[in-house]
Amino acid sequence: MAESDSEWIRDKPNRLILEGLKENGVHLVASLPDTWLGGAEDLVAQDPELRFVPVTNEGEGLAICAGAWLAGRRSALIIENSGLLVAAHQLETVCAKYEVPVLILASYRGHVGDGVWWLEPLGERLLNFLDAMDVRYAVVSRVEDIKGAIRSALVTAEMSKQPMAVLFTREAVLA
Repeated sequence: MAESDSEWIRDKPNRLILEGLKENGVHLVASLPDTWLGGAEDLVAQDPELRFVPVTNEGEGLAICAGAWLAGRRSALIIENSGLLVAAHQLETVCAKYEVPVLILASYRGHVGDGVWWLEPLGERLLNFLDAMDVRYAVVSRVEDIKGAIRSALVTAEMSKQPMAVLFTREAVLA
C-alpha cells in the first residue's frame, strides 16, 4: 500500500465528519482540541465554507453553538467526552431551559475497548450522566456510520429542540 493510500485511510474518519457536517448544512463549528477528533478539527478549521471557532471551555463552545442556532445557523461542537461534564451548566441553563438543539461530536474516551485505564470511570458514567441531563446520544463504532449518525443526530436535535451527542469510539475514528 502506498503512503498516500494509508494516509487517506487514516484520514477517512476525519473527512467523513467534515463531509457529514457540510452535507447537513452546518455553518459554524466550535471546538476545544481533542486528541481523537483533532484531524477533523484541523479539516474544519481549513475549510473556507465553515466558520471555525476555537474555544477555551466546552461550556463556552456550547453557548456559541446555541447562539448560532438562535441566529438561524446550524452548528456543531467538537469536544472530548469529559467536556460534556464541564458543560453541564450550559446544557441545563441554555439548551434544556430554552429548548436549543446543539449537535455535539465527542470522542468516547473510557468506553469498553478504549484501553486507557484512567479514563474508564468516565466511560462508565458518561451515558448515565447524559441520561440524567436528558441529552440524547448515539454511539458510533464503525467508520461507515459516521455521516449517517451526524445526519440523524441533527434531525433528532432539531425535532426535539434538545442537544444531541454523537460519541465516537476508538474503532470509528482511529480506524
